[in-house]
Amino acid sequence: MTVTITKVLYFKKFVPGDEKSNDTVYLLFGNQQEQFLAHKIVSKPDFDQLMSVDMNSLPNENSATEVTFQGIADNQQLNAGATLNTEIQNEEVTVKVKANLYLEFGDLSM
Repeated sequence: MTVTITKVLYFKKFVPGDEKSNDTVYLLFGNQQEQFLAHKIVSKPDFDQLMSVDMNSLPNENSATEVTFQGIADNQQLNAGATLNTEIQNEEVTVKVKANLYLEFGDLSM
């Protein structure tokens, strides 16, 4: 199978010593028909997670938007069926996690 990357939505170089947030941070991307959250990886130990979500609006289809869920520790993954409220670009939004598509702990363990 050949894969061609047509657009990069988010890029950040890992920097030794970067500190993680106390709250969990995800990257929101997609379009009006499909939306996804990917856990933002900062440093080890961490986990990689990709989920399909449903929400009432998408701030920008051309890039990934950082979304912080306050009160959820950064080492805690989100589960299918969860409904979360957050603020994106000064707008209160509700995010419903439809399905967990990928979850990996091993590659980013100590």
